[in-house]
Amino acid sequence: MVVSISAAAKGALPPDDSPVIASQAMLRIFANVDQVAPSVVPVLILGETGTGKEIIARSIHGRSGRRVKPFRCLNCGGLAETLIEATFFGHERGAFTGATDRKSGVFEAAHQGTVFLDEVGELPPSGQAALLRVLETKSITRLGGIDEISVDVRIVAATHRDLEAMCATGQFRWDLYYRLNVVGISLPPLRERPEEIAPLAKRFVQAAAQVNQRSVSGISAQAIEHLVGYTWPGNVRELKNVVERAVVIARGVQVEVADLPANFQRAPCLREVPPVPDGTVTIPGPNLGVGDADGVICGEVTEDLGRVGPVLDYKTQMQQAERRVLLAALCRAELNQTEAAKLLQMPLRTLVHKISALGLRDELSRLKVERRRT
Repeated sequence: MVVSISAAAKGALPPDDSPVIASQAMLRIFANVDQVAPSVVPVLILGETGTGKEIIARSIHGRSGRRVKPFRCLNCGGLAETLIEATFFGHERGAFTGATDRKSGVFEAAHQGTVFLDEVGELPPSGQAALLRVLETKSITRLGGIDEISVDVRIVAATHRDLEAMCATGQFRWDLYYRLNVVGISLPPLRERPEEIAPLAKRFVQAAAQVNQRSVSGISAQAIEHLVGYTWPGNVRELKNVVERAVVIARGVQVEVADLPANFQRAPCLREVPPVPDGTVTIPGPNLGVGDADGVICGEVTEDLGRVGPVLDYKTQMQQAERRVLLAALCRAELNQTEAAKLLQMPLRTLVHKISALGLRDELSRLKVERRRT
């Protein structure tokens, strides 16, 4: 279901980037933004590339008491290790070759405001130590200087990487992870909220037409079908780029399938999938592959998905398929979530999140009870 964003959520987003609709999943995220924004605690935003992590960070700043103060954005993945301290803390004149003037760093420039550290998982060990020092002491010393300067900043960090897994392998500091992850916000990828694709595409058409001075006013239903049938590894950013390209080369007053990139023209449109007989799904057994249809797990385990109509909507189909795959892996791993995550080649954190989001906790509890009885 697609729902209009509340006035509060609209106000939390920049006018040029805020969507006019949102799925239930995104509405919950906007509600979290409203709840956490007035505080001063650090926030860690997790999500794939292109899901809009910076928009959420700006939303947090825009809804906070710091909104009239600076917002500084720093991409940690683009920092040379030798420049990290100078970028974070600034430098005094003569601190190094080429330092002809005193310069403030990101934290000093954002005093009483917000620092957004994008791709914080890319920081090398020296950068992690420097960041941890600021979080603990709330002060900085310019490179080449001796005076400590107090800084009052709110930290919002983001990454597409699994920081817990990086901590486990020594690539990221546990103490820094705990400092950053006081409040966590996970952004679902676009493929998990396909109901947003059409409204976003239409809005991007309007924006691209205005910026590029084109008389394109819409997008055809057939083109929308091809967009919805795509998996969007680049998420919202990729959708925006594809639509803008289509607007620029469009031959008519609306974007057609022929205006989309070649791989979108070849993509099959979504087709209706018949419902599972009797509303029941059988999960493959621990000794069988996920694709086996006649498997049995933990005894005769089935999941009642409820009665459905003659056709399931796309989101429901995908959720059912995902539930089947996750339960199959969990049972093959004897309900051990760590082992199941390895089988799925999925970060443990992601599996735990999906178990909760798909309502599998009760099912797992029931399976554990049955295993104890046997």
